[in-house]
Amino acid sequence: MQITRSTGDRLLSVASPGENRWQVGQVLQATVVSVALSGRAVIEVEGVRLLSTVAPDSGLQPGKRLELEVIGGTVPLVLKVITAPRQGADLLAALRNLLPRQLPLDEMLNQLVSLSGGNHASSAEQRMLAEILAMVPDFGKLLSGKELKRAIADSGHFLEGKLADSEPSLSSLNRDFKAALLRILDGLRESPSSPLSSAAQLLEGGVARLQINQLNSVIARDGAHEWLVELPVVADQGGGFTTLRLQIRRDNGRQVKKHSPSWSLYLEFELQQLGLVQVNLALLGENQISVRIWSQQEQTIRKFRKYRETLHTNLNEAGLMLVNFSCHQGRTTSGFSPKHHIRQQLVDVTA
Repeated sequence: MQITRSTGDRLLSVASPGENRWQVGQVLQATVVSVALSGRAVIEVEGVRLLSTVAPDSGLQPGKRLELEVIGGTVPLVLKVITAPRQGADLLAALRNLLPRQLPLDEMLNQLVSLSGGNHASSAEQRMLAEILAMVPDFGKLLSGKELKRAIADSGHFLEGKLADSEPSLSSLNRDFKAALLRILDGLRESPSSPLSSAAQLLEGGVARLQINQLNSVIARDGAHEWLVELPVVADQGGGFTTLRLQIRRDNGRQVKKHSPSWSLYLEFELQQLGLVQVNLALLGENQISVRIWSQQEQTIRKFRKYRETLHTNLNEAGLMLVNFSCHQGRTTSGFSPKHHIRQQLVDVTA
């Protein structure tokens, strides 16, 4: 098959069509089976596979469906492409197939546990996976403000900032979750034939998830800045891993009204004992704190209400005033919007 051009038409010429059962004027449905760098391609027309050559600029991609019209001849058989490949669509399909698919971090970790417990992993591979699993903190440990701050710093969302430092801290880099994922991913890629190549795919999905959150975090709306951080944690009572999601928002730096939030924190987590919990904490003015909590379980609401006075005392000791504390059964649908997807396309295939 050779591609020629006549008054703008794209023609396909099949030198050896075999038993030609097609008539002039007939419209055929075809699928591109394969395209080699050598310029050879296999195209399937109504169950018949035709070996052909294609021009470098044909735009054909495996899996692409074509609509062809028989316009003349038996040998060679001449076909006209009615539906030409759209390069933008083909590029988008290729990107979707080749780029890693983001994977929630808790799901990645739970699947890694299954892989690391198998008999196919070498001792070196088991050590690499164990290193990742050991970096995940227990949920209870993050109840300390100091530990939560450290977990956010080591979450991987700020790795590039650490590397941009003129003298990056080696200990800080060693604790960084994204840095560890990339380091271990590189080690697994050295043995692609290993059964743990599926572990490499899981790690790629986790890295993609971190990168999506980082890209969401750098986008500012109305001068405000937001950070989206997901912290994988060990769930309670041996329930595997779960995720603590935080959305931190800072105002645009302008003079704010007395009761306008200058900082706000939305967080969400789900534990076996508590169920789904959502919290909105806002700093109003300079020293006033507002706390709103949502849970679908009534017993969880009662537990949080018992800690109101403890929270009030602790905030007073820190120079802050608790001006609002409310608990609601159910889940919030407004004001809480942790991003699980990018706000805009990562690649513009139409540019």
